[in-house]
Amino acid sequence: MPKVRRSVKQAAGALSILLFFVIVFLGLANYGFWDPMFHQILNLALILAILPITLLDTVDFRWRSSIEKALPRFLEGIAHAQLTGLTLLKAFKEAGEGITGPLRDEVRLMMAKISWGMEFEDALRFFMKRADTPLARRVAMLIIEANRSGGVVERIFTPLARATSTFQTMEEERKAQLKPY
Repeated sequence: MPKVRRSVKQAAGALSILLFFVIVFLGLANYGFWDPMFHQILNLALILAILPITLLDTVDFRWRSSIEKALPRFLEGIAHAQLTGLTLLKAFKEAGEGITGPLRDEVRLMMAKISWGMEFEDALRFFMKRADTPLARRVAMLIIEANRSGGVVERIFTPLARATSTFQTMEEERKAQLKPY
């Protein structure tokens, strides 16, 4: 599932609204406001206007959710790779290869940008903007700070992975409890 850019969502929204008004105008011109056929056309126009926006938002939501679900495994991978003696950048790359889904693609994109000369911190900030979720922002900022601090950073990533996993579990429990309402 690909990331849906904001510009694509905006373009789809504009086209959907335009399509809605065209269908409503043609329905009014052909049938008049009080004709039952116009009301069916109005319902069809509403469905056609809402459908593309809803589909794009759903795809984007699933993309973001799958990134958030993979973050704890990714952080554990970084911690394990650093325990074997790899640098943070190499551990980042190795941990990225050990996961699947959109986060793997994002890690590959960051590694490509780093190989083209972008700084590690700038690549993480780029990821923060692309993922645009609170958890991804927190994790990226903590990785940036761990990189700046140097020293024994593998001690940071194991508790961070546990905390991230716990946070996700609590969020899922909260959603499950609120689901009946």
